Amino acid sequence: MNDKGTDWNYHEFKVYLLLYAANADFELKEEEKQKILSKATWEEYKHIHKVFEKDSDFERIEKILSFRDQFFPTEEEIGKLLTDVSELFETDDDYNTNERNFFVMLKKFLRK
Repeated sequence: MNDKGTDWNYHEFKVYLLLYAANADFELKEEEKQKILSKATWEEYKHIHKVFEKDSDFERIEKILSFRDQFFPTEEEIGKLLTDVSELFETDDDYNTNERNFFVMLKKFLRK
């Protein structure tokens, strides 16, 4: 697995994006972590989380945008990802303003 993310597969990228979404309110809650772990192995999660923590917010956005066309070229694929993010936000029963704002931003990024 490449630390820069350039060789990530869809699954690894999705873990990264879900980590970014879970941190939209500046706090990774246990429920959100468990939801992400349901989509990854512990080793994958640890590795991607380590990369995520090293990245600045700008680098995180750049990584997301760099994979947009590769992993989400159609509206259907974008819709599936947005559903996953929405479900993540709802895991802790606290879909707050920061998460809503992040969701709006993510939709704009993914839809160009």
